[in-house]
Amino acid sequence: MNLSMLTLNASFGLNLNVYETNVINILIILFIFGKVSFPFFQYLLFKRRTAVINQIEQSCQTAVEANTKLAEAKRQYAQAELVISQIQQEANTAVENLRKASLEQLDKDIQRLEVSTETNINSQQVFIKTDTLHQLSAAILQKVITDLQNYLTPDVQRNFVDLQILQLRDLK
Repeated sequence: MNLSMLTLNASFGLNLNVYETNVINILIILFIFGKVSFPFFQYLLFKRRTAVINQIEQSCQTAVEANTKLAEAKRQYAQAELVISQIQQEANTAVENLRKASLEQLDKDIQRLEVSTETNINSQQVFIKTDTLHQLSAAILQKVITDLQNYLTPDVQRNFVDLQILQLRDLK
């Protein structure tokens, strides 16, 4: 039996003869190829490793910058919220002050109108009283004159004058 030829089937066989199969030549070529190409592969792996490390460092730096920008944005947002709340508070205060001032001015105007109206009413009352008094006085005077004219006839006037003259004589 030939150990260099092992047949599993009639169609397939394994040749174990090292010299016939050139296994040694293939191993020598692979060894030389490995020795020659190892520094090249090592260089390629080093380059790739360096590139990956650089990418990781850049990513870390970018992450730090992003975190810094995020912190700055949060700070600016907080400041903006503070400014907005201050503006809202100032606006509310201004509105409240304006409302109070308007109400105070309205109260003053109402009081001024009340005083003006009261003064006007009082002056109208005085005018009406005075006018009524004048009209009443004129009417009374007219009535007295009319009554006197009706009562003091020429005979009554003569008798009155005579009586007055007699009284004056008696006094002397």
